[in-house]
Amino acid sequence: MKILFVFSLIGLILCTEGGLAGHVQGHEGKCEFSNEQNPMLGNVYSCKIKNAVLHISNDKFTITGMHQSKGRKDLGVKFVEFSSSNISFIPPQVFKKFPNLEYLSVNGVGLKEFRALDNSSNMKVILANNNLIKTLDEKVFEVSSDLETLSFRKNQIEEIDVKAFFALGNLRELYLSDNLLSNLHMNTFATLISLEIISLSGNQLQTIDLETFHANHQLNEILLYDNKITAVHPQTFNSLESLFNLELHGNLCVDKDIRLDDGDLQEVIKSYLKQCFADYPKKE
Repeated sequence: MKILFVFSLIGLILCTEGGLAGHVQGHEGKCEFSNEQNPMLGNVYSCKIKNAVLHISNDKFTITGMHQSKGRKDLGVKFVEFSSSNISFIPPQVFKKFPNLEYLSVNGVGLKEFRALDNSSNMKVILANNNLIKTLDEKVFEVSSDLETLSFRKNQIEEIDVKAFFALGNLRELYLSDNLLSNLHMNTFATLISLEIISLSGNQLQTIDLETFHANHQLNEILLYDNKITAVHPQTFNSLESLFNLELHGNLCVDKDIRLDDGDLQEVIKSYLKQCFADYPKKE
């Protein structure tokens, strides 16, 4: 009986070790290297990774794959894409292996958290749509100051730390549509001085304050449709001289979009948002 128990225990240990070994093997990302035409970067050398798995912080992740183009090396990789994968966070090894990386696509790969991206100082574009991210924490982009486009469409973002975007003075496009945002700190976008397009549609925003876009003088498109907006500060858009498209349909106090060809934009805004302005809380 004891002998049977010992053999059973050994079998259990071996099965467990086999399971763990299989799990570790899933932490290998195999690159398919190629030259391709990218709409934002032009002709670039890329690495595409499929079927990657990564869930535990201290697990190792190894990127493998043979360079298909003669003379090409890791230093030449500008574009990395994960697809058909299940990763809870972006493996930091990506930026160590490809230090000149500029474009990262991690759409629909199960991201649950977005961590600070060390060694990512050359990044221009990050697409992290259709994931499970709930928060964007303080200084998460601190070393990614050259970012120009950032997209988190269709996540579950409920909170953005006031310092999350502080380093992104070069950011031109920010997409946060279809998340769970219900309010924004007055300085969330305060350092985004180059911002031209912001999408906040499909959230749960209720009030747009005077300070929300007060530092974003280059904005030409603001997408706020399909929120729950009931009030807007009357001077919110006054300083935005480059604004030509303001989409507000599907809200509680306004159900219209406003474009430059509608006439004098500021006058149209005053007319269309009259109810929103009237309902903005007045200080005692």
